[in-house]
Amino acid sequence: MCIRDSINAEYGGQCHLMSAQTRRVPTLEEFPVHVVQCTKEKFMSGQGAFIDNCYYARIVDAAFYDMVDLKHNGYPKVYLTVASFGCQFLGPIVHPSKVVVGMRTDDAALLAKGKTGCKSFFGLFDLETGKCYAHGHKVWVHTELNGNDFKPTPIGEQIRQLALKTVPSSAKL
Repeated sequence: MCIRDSINAEYGGQCHLMSAQTRRVPTLEEFPVHVVQCTKEKFMSGQGAFIDNCYYARIVDAAFYDMVDLKHNGYPKVYLTVASFGCQFLGPIVHPSKVVVGMRTDDAALLAKGKTGCKSFFGLFDLETGKCYAHGHKVWVHTELNGNDFKPTPIGEQIRQLALKTVPSSAKL
């Protein structure tokens, strides 16, 4: 039984938190970019070998930063701030595991020159079985450190070119 079914059973089918779109579980093939990440002991929940699901966002962030090579594209002065994050948890990840983070941006226009941010979609999958542990979206904003504050700035060209890899070929300009 998945988590949603468990909630529905406990609350008499009253779990209306998820739209029909979020109930559909994506497959890894729906994401043009795949980045393998290893779980870390510090992500463990303290209950057995389960990864605390609050760390799913950190796994997604680490994969995205690796994909756009943020370390060599201005970090720590340049940062991709998370403006919004939504995640549908489908099951626990057990440590140690290797997971695949699939990434997709549905509209290449979101990554046009001069834009400061973008909405991307992700899925977390088991490397061996392809089982989807979670999926969702992330809205990120390209920022640069100015004094003691991060200010939105247009997405840097190198980051933009790397992020364009997340756009499926059917959605490219």
